[in-house]
Amino acid sequence: IFLVVAFFVLCLALFNFINLSTATASVRFKEVGIRKVLGSSRTQLLKQFLFESIFLSLSASFIALLLVGLTKAKFFQIIGKHIDFSYLVNPALLALFILFIILIGFISGIYPALFLSSFQPAAVLKEGEMKGAKGGFFRRVMAVVQFAVSVVLIIGTLTVGNQLKFIQNKDLGFNQNQILWFELNDTSMRHAGVLKQRLVSDPNVLSVATTNFTKPGIWSKWNLEWQEKQMDVNVFLVEPDYIKTMGLEIVEGRNFLIRSEKGRAFMFNESAVKEFGMESPVGEMIGGSSLVGVVKDFHYRSLHHEIGPLLLVYEQDFYKIFNVKISMDNVDVAIQSILSIFKDVLPEATLDYHFYDESFDALYHREKNFEQLFAYFSLFAIFIACMGLFGLVSFLVEKRTKEIGIRKILGASVVNMLFLLSKEFMKWLLLANLIAWPIAYYAMHKWLQNFAYRTGLHLWIFIAASLSVVVIAFLTISSKAVKAAYTYPVDSLRYE
Repeated sequence: IFLVVAFFVLCLALFNFINLSTATASVRFKEVGIRKVLGSSRTQLLKQFLFESIFLSLSASFIALLLVGLTKAKFFQIIGKHIDFSYLVNPALLALFILFIILIGFISGIYPALFLSSFQPAAVLKEGEMKGAKGGFFRRVMAVVQFAVSVVLIIGTLTVGNQLKFIQNKDLGFNQNQILWFELNDTSMRHAGVLKQRLVSDPNVLSVATTNFTKPGIWSKWNLEWQEKQMDVNVFLVEPDYIKTMGLEIVEGRNFLIRSEKGRAFMFNESAVKEFGMESPVGEMIGGSSLVGVVKDFHYRSLHHEIGPLLLVYEQDFYKIFNVKISMDNVDVAIQSILSIFKDVLPEATLDYHFYDESFDALYHREKNFEQLFAYFSLFAIFIACMGLFGLVSFLVEKRTKEIGIRKILGASVVNMLFLLSKEFMKWLLLANLIAWPIAYYAMHKWLQNFAYRTGLHLWIFIAASLSVVVIAFLTISSKAVKAAYTYPVDSLRYE
């Protein structure tokens, strides 16, 4: 996805270069005319303009490598990975990289080179401009494409952020905010009973339960058979205190009885009961064990997945994973108390604890990176598009300098002039939004399909993205248009 986005940002830069090169071609009209009069062929002019473009591309790549060196640490932090750039010293890859840069320079420069070298000397030197080759339509198309890409990226950023907010506010069906967990090694397991007893007796600890799974999103899977129906179910090996510690709700039946039901009882969640088609689940026997209760569905894995059938099994008193529910009145005191007890019971071991909500939040690490990088790409796209827009407005103002002076003498206000210079660009922006909306809707609808539980594509996201681009573009236009509108008419009329 980011390769595609990076490609679009690169295209925006190419469009800008082509746009501004053709828009400001009048600056080089006389140069082209004189060079042709002095004997330069079109091929020579093509080579010159292409060389200038490729030189700019090589210079830009050098600056880009410097920026990569300065920002790579932050980039690695965002993506959670380390990328080895030493491969660039490989001669084959280095040659490929240089060829790519030259290709970019060639692509960006070929149209302006053909455009500039096509001028006829007589027409240029006589009239000072080429009336038949202004490239106005091409410039409009590229400006529309630039802002359409910007709108798509902003809609993507807002959609990802909205989905992450939905995830953070979603009721998971259990209390994850008060629970920290840690894992014992095989040696420490001998003291699991003493450790739990000490923790439970601490006033800062509300309850303790041990389980077999290491962290949110990790579970076992068993195949069960009931009345000739077979089904794979996810399995948690737990002890009776697990229900109370995690704040699960029992909708039918009861919790496990201490010790007396060890190895002989299990519980289903609502999804498992529904999948098996049980009408009166409590008391049903599967594999010699009795179903004693049904817990309300809860999200034991990320929201990418639907809540599947879950089996809670009570087989032994203690497991490696300790889930500790603490008082939220003074979290720091509670943690210090747990550390003290752990050190007292297991002086040779080190307590590596995690908060349950943070562990669950880590399941969406990719989406958070996605949002952050999407936001950076959006800023790049808007910045590049506005640079191009500023250049086009500057060109337009320069071409209409005398018109602006005459209109001011005839009584046109600053607001009138601002409207005159911005109305054409606003039409482009409207067209860019009409193009961007369906593309963004399709792309983000596909992305949201990765989540079984998701927010919708709300209209406000599209409106906010469009308004933000329009406002930024209008400010870009205004910065140049207002300056032109405040220019003294006499200076405009004496122009050239």
